[in-house]
Formats: sequence, C-alpha cells, structure tokens
Amino acid sequence: MIEQAPFLHYMIKDPRHPADLVSPAELPAAAPAGGCLVAPVTRDGRLLPVYRFDFSIYLGSGQFMKGDTGKCIFPGLAFCLQEGTQPRLHAAFGYPPPFFPGLSQYPFRPLWFPVFKETGKDDGMHLMYLFAPANHQKKNTLLRYKGRLQHRDFANKFIELQPSDKHVLDNLLEHWGISIIGCDPFTRYSGLTERSNGSFGKKTRLIALDD
Repeated sequence: MIEQAPFLHYMIKDPRHPADLVSPAELPAAAPAGGCLVAPVTRDGRLLPVYRFDFSIYLGSGQFMKGDTGKCIFPGLAFCLQEGTQPRLHAAFGYPPPFFPGLSQYPFRPLWFPVFKETGKDDGMHLMYLFAPANHQKKNTLLRYKGRLQHRDFANKFIELQPSDKHVLDNLLEHWGISIIGCDPFTRYSGLTERSNGSFGKKTRLIALDD
C-alpha cells in the first residue's frame, strides 16, 4: 500500500560522527547549515520500490500555495527503477486539485511528472530521474538517525541521495515553484514541541516552510 510506504528524509550529518543523522528541525537556528536527502533501505542496503515525500509550491513574494486542507504541503512519490547497474529514483508530484478543474470530486490526487529535455541530443523530451545513491559514500556505508524525534522510518538505516545533476532542483523551483521537503517534521515527526527553535527551512534550497 502506498500509504504504508516509507518517506525520504532531509537530514544533517553529525560532524563528529558522519554516519549519524539529525533533523534540521531539532537544531538551534544558529547551527551550521547544509544537509542531504536520505532514504530508508533494506538490511542489505538496497533502495525500496517506492517512497513518499512532501513538497511545497512557491508562488513568489513569500507566499506558498495552499491545498484543499489549508496546508502548504503536498504529497509526492519516488519510484525506484534499475537503470543499468544503478538504481534511480523518479519523482511524481501530487498537484493540488485547482490545477485539474473538474477532478476535485474524485477520491484521488492527480500525479504529475516533471519532464526535462536532455541537452545535446535530438531525442525530444524524456523523463529524467531526480535522485540516485550518492557517489561519494563508501559501499555498505549505512547512516542512522540519532536525534531525539520519533518516526517509524527511524528504525531503518539510510543511504544518502544526490540529485541527478547540479541544476535539477533549481529547475524544479524556477519552472514549477517546487521545493522538495522530504518528510515534513512538523506534521509527521513526534517529539518536536517548539517549531521556532529549529533552523528547518531557512538555509537550504531543498526546504520550504509551510507557513
């Protein structure tokens, strides 16, 4: 069931113990910025077939699109496909009903796949993967969450992901206003009591607040 699929998570590595992860939401606002998107994996370090993630849609002038529930967070899915010897994550974004007039009466949220054109080749448009396991991490090096928050995915170990290229996330934001959050800690994690104490959303392009 999709509703039981694990999430992608945005985390920061502990500089003293690089295999340990904490959420930006539980760090002081003055804490060093910089983090990575991570994915829960099987015991032998393999990606799972599908993941969920949260994303926001920026409208400009500090405003974010709100869905039919009044929240500024929308659901996405990342599907793992084996391409050659490497696993790749392709993303689909659940756009809010206003983008699909007449469909709001149906009990599903339409999924929209961003399409990119490969440069330097005359092969038309194709679907480009968004994330893959990070090249720099050593084989069989798994990460673990060591913070104080609770989420069922934290029972798993993780691997770090990297974007398909250095511009792909900027293109999502520039062309469609999309910022990938991962798993929104303020609505999905337990144990976070004071939102204002966290630095989440302030210093990275992957994150967008849902205010």
